[in-house]
Amino acid sequence: MLQEKRTKGQAIGKQNKNLHILSHGGYRKLEEKILKEKEKSRPSPSEDDCLAPPSPPSRHQKWKLALLRSLGTYTSETAREISEKIVRVNFT
Repeated sequence: MLQEKRTKGQAIGKQNKNLHILSHGGYRKLEEKILKEKEKSRPSPSEDDCLAPPSPPSRHQKWKLALLRSLGTYTSETAREISEKIVRVNFT
């Protein structure tokens, strides 16, 4: 019984071409990290200014970052191709 479940899970895993590299927090933690970086990069407000919070990252931005390794390479060739298509569509 357990062996059947294991082999079924392995077969499903082999079909996954785009592996996400996220820790236990998943996309929620990735989004928090992006928002912290946006907050750091903003200029500090003067006493009179009230700055709105940074906008949340888009889905495609989170997806691309979830597939990037620490060295800046993608987890697979198909992930790189999809990422390039996303950039072309969004910036043309």
